[in-house]
Amino acid sequence: MKRQVYHYSLLIILMLMGMNSIFAQKRQQIILKDNWLVKEISPDDKLPEQIPADFSNPGLEWYTTSMPKQVQELILEKKKLPDPHFGDNAAKWTGVFEQDWVYITRFKSPPSTGEVFLCFDGLDTRADIILNDQKL
Repeated sequence: MKRQVYHYSLLIILMLMGMNSIFAQKRQQIILKDNWLVKEISPDDKLPEQIPADFSNPGLEWYTTSMPKQVQELILEKKKLPDPHFGDNAAKWTGVFEQDWVYITRFKSPPSTGEVFLCFDGLDTRADIILNDQKL
């Protein structure tokens, strides 16, 4: 009797594994790599009022970039501060770590009749996620 139960259990597990691969094939993945804006902010800044209406012309205070990108990489890439690995340049970077930074992008929600998942690979543990003006 134990042998039959074992075979049925194995059959059910294999069936579920097969169903999981079917669902994975139907899943649509959208990579939100391009069209990001990054800005240094203060805690009392009202972010919704600062979000530019035109992403193609956001203003001088916004950095345009693609992801993934850390703030330090972005600042070096845009040559806003000298390389911190030379001389006493590291002292010029202290303000970067004392401020908060905001990353924003716009995207269209994929057509779906089921659940939609947002995955944030590599996101800092001290991050707030806001989607359509709601903190997640």
